[in-house]
Amino acid sequence: MKKKTLCFQFKNNDHKFLFEDKVFVITDKKLIKELEKPAYKNTESELIISSMNETPIYDVIQVKVNLSETGYFLVSFAKETLTEEKRKNLLEEITSLKSKAVQTNSTQLKKTRKLLEILNKFHPIYATFVNNGIYKVNLTKLSEEELKFPVLVLDKKDKKTLFRFKSNNSDKVNNSYSSFSLFEGDYLFIMLFALLGSFGVFTATFEIMNKQGIAIFLSILALAFAIVLIIAMRSSIYKKGLIPHPLLRYYLCLYIIVGIALGTVSGFFVSKFVFKTEIEDFDYKKCLLISILVSLVAFLSSASTCRLLNLIVKRKVNK
Repeated sequence: MKKKTLCFQFKNNDHKFLFEDKVFVITDKKLIKELEKPAYKNTESELIISSMNETPIYDVIQVKVNLSETGYFLVSFAKETLTEEKRKNLLEEITSLKSKAVQTNSTQLKKTRKLLEILNKFHPIYATFVNNGIYKVNLTKLSEEELKFPVLVLDKKDKKTLFRFKSNNSDKVNNSYSSFSLFEGDYLFIMLFALLGSFGVFTATFEIMNKQGIAIFLSILALAFAIVLIIAMRSSIYKKGLIPHPLLRYYLCLYIIVGIALGTVSGFFVSKFVFKTEIEDFDYKKCLLISILVSLVAFLSSASTCRLLNLIVKRKVNK
């Protein structure tokens, strides 16, 4: 049986927000403003559930579930699916989750997982989650849950965004990928590691052509920064733990290219004016070409190899 996609839409607006039965991080401020409020406070909202015959956002049965010092869930049900008897059973099962155990990030994650297991049995339309307490739920692990409804995590941080992914089905459909900021401190580190790595590549190439032993050290240095760059890319792309924006890795490649350019130029000047060469009419053009090609392949490939690293980390965490 094909799963039905949840679709939100504002009245008199062609843009749509599509969600499958997974965990999503929402960053759209206008959408967050509507989803974070209980249904009874949304009677004047223009947001509709277009996948349910344009049902208004407030015309549902909603249950609020508070997680002590963690946040809250707003779980929405179609009126015809949640009878009074089912609602009573739902509340009884949710109440059973209460515990006097010492709260930690780990215990709250377990409690959240159990809550989702309970909700699966009652088939809500969707649930919104605001993790605004002192205990933070690990979204990477939470996203591994088998879900029968979308869980929309509201990210209320103030961010300048660059892209919103367009669906192939329509140029007026906003996919639910999390948008990303134009600039973060992590991006500078990515550029720095690419700079240092490409500096190592150029100087290593220079010394290899000069047949100097130090070329081995410089090659190892360049390799070390290539590995560090992969780790940095993984950290920047997957730090939210779920559904990275498909264009983010390409955007970060711009920082890598700038780093390679700066590192190559730095390596050229250091090699020419600081290092010594006994070779007459040394071929700097050849050295430059080789180092640029090696740097581009070695460092731009981190956009793909960080995926493999992320899979390895996830498997170890799961074990």
